[in-house]
Amino acid sequence: MAQRPQLVNPAYIVSTSDIPGFEIVQSFGAVRGIAVFDAKRPIQMGFGGAKQKSDHDAERQGFKQSLDASFQELSAQAASRGANAIVGVRYSSNTHRNMSHQAYQTQTPQGVLEKKVPIEVIEEVCAYGTAVLIAPKRQ
Repeated sequence: MAQRPQLVNPAYIVSTSDIPGFEIVQSFGAVRGIAVFDAKRPIQMGFGGAKQKSDHDAERQGFKQSLDASFQELSAQAASRGANAIVGVRYSSNTHRNMSHQAYQTQTPQGVLEKKVPIEVIEEVCAYGTAVLIAPKRQ
């Protein structure tokens, strides 16, 4: 059975450059966590351009899972370097589309022909920050 990676306490993963009541003793450099999810969406090509159909709940759930996975990877990477905190945490996301060149037509119940183009959509989420070792401030 695989051992779970050691993680940094979420209370010490912050977007600020310091943590009140603590001082940074050592920096271990930049750490990151990247996660992707497949968000396939059917695209209709027709008069007026592309119309995108998507299941927003499923899309949000996939994005949230990717956000959580990137956060876990970020935390595990920092802990593996000996860090007990991460400062300056930021997130970024990108959408990558790969359109197929094999379009096809379908007919609506009203008899209108629609051109459909298969498309693969991959969402990427990246969490990044600076892994540090913190200790309580001395009075």
